[in-house]
Amino acid sequence: MPRVTKHVFTGHTDEVWDLNFSPDGRMLASASKDKTVIVWDLATLTAKQTLRGHQGPISFLIWSPDSRWIVSCSNDKTARLWNSQVRTTYHNTG
Repeated sequence: MPRVTKHVFTGHTDEVWDLNFSPDGRMLASASKDKTVIVWDLATLTAKQTLRGHQGPISFLIWSPDSRWIVSCSNDKTARLWNSQVRTTYHNTG
């Protein structure tokens, strides 16, 4: 186990409830009580996307095997499908 912190990701405004690396190893997605998912680019250690649309905290997320899609599940009793290839901040209201 590493004993030295290499990087701290900042961006959420509340607790992070789930983290998952993309299957291709290039991205990390974090799900938070703040109702957002942030997709982190691991090459640059920066936020690639902030995904908003849930009305409640996000408790779980999972990547598709090709690292293109993320499904997030919220305490608002909804699941949302997101495209991880878009480099933007967007709202999914559907």
